[in-house]
Amino acid sequence: MKEILDQKENQKFQQYLYTRGYLITDEKELKLEQYPFYKNWSMVSLFNFQIYVHLKQKCVVYNGDDKYFFIIGHCYNPFSGEKDEYAILKHLAEHCQKDSYFDYLNQLSGNFITGYEEKNGTLRFTCDATGMLAAFYGRIESHFYISSYSHLIGDICDLQFDPYIKKLLGYRFYYLFGKMLPGDMSAYKNIQHIISNFQITYKSGQVSKKRFWPTEEIKTEISQSEYEEKIRLSAEILHSSLRLISEKWPGKAAISLTGGCDSKTTLACANGLYDSFDYFSYISSEAERIDAEAAEKICKGIGLKHKTYRISDEDKDFKDIEIWRDILRRNCGEIGENNLNDVRKRVFFVNHHDFDVEVKSWVSEIVRAYYNKRFVKEKFPKYPTPRYLTAMYKVFFWQRGLVRETDKRFRRYLKEYYTKEIFDMVNWTDLIFWEYRVSSWNGLVISNEHSLSFDIAIPYNNRILLQTLLGTPLEKRMNDQCNKDIQRLMNRKIAETGISVTNMKHTQKRAQLEKLYLSVQTKIPF
Repeated sequence: MKEILDQKENQKFQQYLYTRGYLITDEKELKLEQYPFYKNWSMVSLFNFQIYVHLKQKCVVYNGDDKYFFIIGHCYNPFSGEKDEYAILKHLAEHCQKDSYFDYLNQLSGNFITGYEEKNGTLRFTCDATGMLAAFYGRIESHFYISSYSHLIGDICDLQFDPYIKKLLGYRFYYLFGKMLPGDMSAYKNIQHIISNFQITYKSGQVSKKRFWPTEEIKTEISQSEYEEKIRLSAEILHSSLRLISEKWPGKAAISLTGGCDSKTTLACANGLYDSFDYFSYISSEAERIDAEAAEKICKGIGLKHKTYRISDEDKDFKDIEIWRDILRRNCGEIGENNLNDVRKRVFFVNHHDFDVEVKSWVSEIVRAYYNKRFVKEKFPKYPTPRYLTAMYKVFFWQRGLVRETDKRFRRYLKEYYTKEIFDMVNWTDLIFWEYRVSSWNGLVISNEHSLSFDIAIPYNNRILLQTLLGTPLEKRMNDQCNKDIQRLMNRKIAETGISVTNMKHTQKRAQLEKLYLSVQTKIPF
């Protein structure tokens, strides 16, 4: 990579390597002009730590006398209406070392990492509600590192891939169910990624973890009036978040749309703000045409202008596509090839977009009972086992050695992050989907892909919103009734269009096969 980017004709690509990234470290010998920074990063000093930030990323620091507080990324508070990161950081500082610190943190939406360093060198940090701005961290020799890009730490410290990861990446069916690694793993033994709902502390060379959510049982047996109140509150949070997004990026925010449940809910909650956003879809393959056409019909039905970007499905139409592919593969941690179609989309939007931030409907699947739908099951075992997580992770047939090795990784993950008491508060399939699959897929891969082109705002990425909707009956979540009720409340016309596009990959036949596989795999004793 260095050899390629050092060439004069390729230096224009240097800004896209680890773009919109950050690095926090107590290593003081790093040079901004050296690979992989290429002078595209700035540096801010705390007490013992330095924060390196890509020129397209935002970093705010507040000096609280005996502590330095920081926010990297963007955030806003849909409850108070605050959208300035510096003001938010001052509020966090005021609540520091009080229980109200996490109460305030839970109100925030956005893609960010926040924390503080004390004068004695103790560093504490946590991420947004679902880890959409990734945070990899670890101690290498005598220094501590945190970064949105695992491979950035690997480059700086000259790390080698974990042999197990090499074996896993070489597995024939690794790409099924998504390009991600088990638990909190990165490709390197000493580097792991943060699990949302935890605060990480680095003190005197040691790392510790503190879970701060959930704090009480989420009850789902509720009255109709309680259900309606949850729908009202959820719609209010989404609407407030969209208003703040439109104010943070005035005239430069666009909502990407499909005919799916999540994006229709986002569009409905933008009611009253429609003049503040653009609306678009894209067609980069024939499979995406149905979504784009559905989105256009929905927008037309409520009087909104919609734009469809048409993207070639052939590499030859994209100059230097192999360099772009190498950069994206590295930015996504070298844990597998990026989908060819997704690379072309990212390259297209580097040069062809009319906005600065894309409003995405990610993480909303947390409240839509993903695993129940995927495996056609209303009930799972009360508590998960390592083998259960392995079976839900990948399809393994006769590779029993790889199965056992993956079991070991999930065994450590369960022991380190969960207790029966936690799973008594929140259904484990919902919590594992939230804290593992969403952050490992959307946060570590898809977010880093999209960052190549522009910033991303996710109105659903709010802990109180997710908790509120998880407190509705499972049946309503499984049939998407919550989303439909929010749509009817916020813009009945969208619901009345009758337009709905489902994920064609999630067919009933496939779901039944996955259910059968799960049943068999979890019963094999070896």
